[in-house]
Amino acid sequence: MRNSKILWVMAVATFLLGSTAFYALALTPPSLSGTGVRVIRTASGTKNGGDYVFEYGKGTYGDIEYEVLTWMVRYPPSELERMDYHLSEWQVNSIISAESRIGMHLEDALMTKKSNTTEFYFFQRNATVLLGATISKGVQTISSRVENRSIQLNPSFVYTRYAVFNNYVILVEVFGHWKSLTVENPQDKFVRETCHQDSLNRTVCEKTFLAKEYESYKSSIAPSRIGVMGKSLGGVISRNVLKAVINHIKATPARPQVTKVTVMDSQGNGVDVKPGYVGNVPFTERDVKNGVKLFILFSTFDENANVKSYSFSYFGPGGPASGGALVFNDIMKFYSFMASSPNRTLAYTYSGWVSNASGGVVVQVYIPPGKLRKGPFHVMVNVNDGDGGAKGELSWTFVPKGSSGSTGYSVKITAPRNGATLKQIFDGYFTMSLLADVKGGGAENLYAVVTLPDGSKKREAVMGGLIADIIEISDPTVKGGTVKVDLYGTVNGTKKLLASDSVRVSFVSKEVPGDKIDNDLDGLVDCDDPDITTCDACIQQKKLEWAESLMNRHIAYIRKMMEVLRQ
Repeated sequence: MRNSKILWVMAVATFLLGSTAFYALALTPPSLSGTGVRVIRTASGTKNGGDYVFEYGKGTYGDIEYEVLTWMVRYPPSELERMDYHLSEWQVNSIISAESRIGMHLEDALMTKKSNTTEFYFFQRNATVLLGATISKGVQTISSRVENRSIQLNPSFVYTRYAVFNNYVILVEVFGHWKSLTVENPQDKFVRETCHQDSLNRTVCEKTFLAKEYESYKSSIAPSRIGVMGKSLGGVISRNVLKAVINHIKATPARPQVTKVTVMDSQGNGVDVKPGYVGNVPFTERDVKNGVKLFILFSTFDENANVKSYSFSYFGPGGPASGGALVFNDIMKFYSFMASSPNRTLAYTYSGWVSNASGGVVVQVYIPPGKLRKGPFHVMVNVNDGDGGAKGELSWTFVPKGSSGSTGYSVKITAPRNGATLKQIFDGYFTMSLLADVKGGGAENLYAVVTLPDGSKKREAVMGGLIADIIEISDPTVKGGTVKVDLYGTVNGTKKLLASDSVRVSFVSKEVPGDKIDNDLDGLVDCDDPDITTCDACIQQKKLEWAESLMNRHIAYIRKMMEVLRQ
């Protein structure tokens, strides 16, 4: 048959989204040799959900001194669809870093340029020159005519470049300033102080602003003269560093991964299942008569995009078969082949998948009419990579529908655990968290019946292979007992008990003051239990104990005094 209804029966029993774990080598810092950056220190860690390597370096070009911060951040393959989000996170980090390093808000920049991958800011820092006059005689000083003059100095720039490469976010920040144009103390540079004696023999000093000198300096730091130089240098340095980081990622060995397996129909619709064994899959006489064509997509990931080719092997009904994957250079031809592929077992892929970090290969398994029979089914793909290959497998067992092996269900209670002690929330009221895993295939209309220790029953739904509920228990008539879960389903039109599991639990009341019993089984009795020390009965008891203790001390004191008097 052309469709894959048999697989959707399997999917109902195994609708488990899954992927293999991501194994990767530890990050190593890239070499920035030849980029114009002298690395001073490196660091590594985890930030924003990704593992990073950080490098800090310096460099000079003419009279421009610059610092470079480089972030190489790796995320697991499961985050590939969120890389734009992670990139935006690091863009925000770069803005915060720039503002803190430059010491001013980026909105104050004199020149800005933004693109999808870069940002450039040029600054002239504002400073205030204090002018005034002083009159002094002896040790006494009188100040007058103080004024402020705002000037712009110390040109600097920030150039940031960021990119996404496969599962990496790369961020390069360049901070530069012109050493020859940097003014440490504008008072010394643009202020002249002159002093003279007045007619009263007092010293009179005045500070004057050197306007001509400042205008000359200002013309030398005009954005039209040096801003373009900062932009050009920042662009070159950041581009060199970005290229070095990408080349480092490509050259670092990275073993490919098979991240998930998707069972599809001929239209490309699919459901993700965990790689490995997925259980029993029933088939009918009609399936045997018409034959079956199965489509299985093995999704792969290789962070340095070094996959060379795919190959596969299959054994089961209509097999065995093996070979390399056909490669289509046109994506439309790839989908057209999926819709009208020949009746044989083969594998095929799209060339863009092979050259990218995220790839995949479709294995088409054809079981001719009359060849479908009871027994195992197994598909394996090999990812051929220069750094070491990887393989992914999917297998199940075909069983005739309605046979004794067609269900193979199991139910396992995971909460409460066997022997658990349930404490009441308040007097006479308990809750029990119930969780149970259901596995198997071949039945319809699954549900569970939960039997509680007092003999009462509760019907529970089965959703996604899980039974989950919070069950309220009020005034249990027993101190403990068995919680049992019976799984039911319909097989060939008949309701059947498919599987059962049970655990034992105990119900524990709150501590009761005055009965000399450890009611909640925590080793503490009555008012010695901190759970009830603030109740009225215990407060009254403590007051009586304190009064009795005080009285006993008073009696002991009187007895002691009487003994002294007798002597």
